[in-house]
Amino acid sequence: IELITEKDILSNLSIFTSTFIINPDYDSQAKDKLTNKLLPQTLSLSLQFLDSLKDSEIVKNLVDFYNIKYLAEQKKNLKKLNATLKTTKSKKLVGCSSNDFTKNELWLFEGTSASNGFDYARNPNYQACYLLRGKVKNTFSLSKSEIVENLELREIIAALGLQFNDPKGNLKNCRYKRIIIATDADTDGSHITGLLITFLAKNFPELFVDGRVFRALSPIVIASKGSGKKIEEKFFYDLTEFKIQEPLLKGWEISYKKGLGALENTHYCEMVGNSRLEQFVLDSNYM
Repeated sequence: IELITEKDILSNLSIFTSTFIINPDYDSQAKDKLTNKLLPQTLSLSLQFLDSLKDSEIVKNLVDFYNIKYLAEQKKNLKKLNATLKTTKSKKLVGCSSNDFTKNELWLFEGTSASNGFDYARNPNYQACYLLRGKVKNTFSLSKSEIVENLELREIIAALGLQFNDPKGNLKNCRYKRIIIATDADTDGSHITGLLITFLAKNFPELFVDGRVFRALSPIVIASKGSGKKIEEKFFYDLTEFKIQEPLLKGWEISYKKGLGALENTHYCEMVGNSRLEQFVLDSNYM
C-alpha cells in the first residue's frame, strides 16, 4: 500500500463529508462560496476517522486497483525487456557451429588473455565462449530492468537464448547444455564465480534444476618431466593433493600456475578435452 501514489487516490476515490460551521458568511446571496477564515486544524480529520479507514472498503478498493495496475505494468515491462533480449547481439561471444542444443557448451572466461588457449584447444563445432570484462555486477538486489541496462549481463542472457519468467521455454530454447564458468583458481576467480551464480540462480533457477551450470577447475600446480613429444605432465588442482604427491616428484619440474593466462595451449587441451567440473545445484527450498 505504501506504493500507491497521490494520483492513484485522487483519480479513483471521492470522499464526501458533512461539516457544520457556526455563523457561516458567504460571498453573495447565492451562497456559493464561504468567506469564513477557517484555521487548518479545524478542518483536519480526526485520528479515530483515519484509523477506521485501515480496514475499510475504501483502502481495499485502492489495493485491488494497485494490484491490477501493477500486474499490468509488470507484464508490459517484462514483454519489453524480453524483446530487447531477443534483439541483442554480443561482440564478446565466440560462437560454435552446431545447433545441437543438447551438446553445446558455453564457457565464461575472464577477459581475452584467459581465452586464447581455449580458442586453440576447443572443438569449434560445439564449444563456444563469452569473454567477461572482469568482475560482473552484483545482481542480488537488482531489478530485471537494471539487469538489462547492464550490457554484459544482457549479452550473456541473449547468448544463452533465455527470457525472463519463462522456465519451460528456457529449458527448451537455451542454446547450451552446459554453462561452464572458467575463472582463475584464486580469491578473485571465486568472487566472479559467486557473482555469476547469483545472477543465474536469481533469474534462471531452472538452469540449476536441469543441471546445466558448472565451474571448470584449472590446475594450480603442474609437474613435468622430459621435453618435446616425450614430455610427461601431472596436473594438481589443489595444494593438498600436490603436497601428498610432492615426495614422489623428485626430478620433476614444478610449475605453479597463478591463473588461466599462465597455462600453455597444451594445458588447455587437457582442461577443455578432459574437463574436471564442479556442478552447482540449488537447495530444494530455493524454488
